[in-house]
Amino acid sequence: MTAEAGFGVDRSKASGRRSYCKACDRRRAKDFYAAHRDELHARREAAREAARQAELEALEGEHKRRIEAVKKEAEAGARRQKKLLRELGVPDLSPEEITERARRRAARCSKTPRPRDE
Repeated sequence: MTAEAGFGVDRSKASGRRSYCKACDRRRAKDFYAAHRDELHARREAAREAARQAELEALEGEHKRRIEAVKKEAEAGARRQKKLLRELGVPDLSPEEITERARRRAARCSKTPRPRDE
């Protein structure tokens, strides 16, 4: 192994090699990381959170557009259904009217005597 092989390439130096050998450079990097681990983690977490928030904002805009499209389609479907029911002659009753009719029908059925099988 030559003396140059133990040093990394650095074109900014006159020799074209780094000042520290690869083994020493790795040791220095490990020491630096151990000393600044919390700061590095916090910086990475902040970048991830910023990216996540940006993605959520983009998705929120798309979600609003989709919701509006679904509402428009639902309203159009309801209009088509009402039109069809009018054409068929089916009365358009509210839920309250339907329950009232059912109550009256039940009261009418309970008053009339049923024929018994004998």
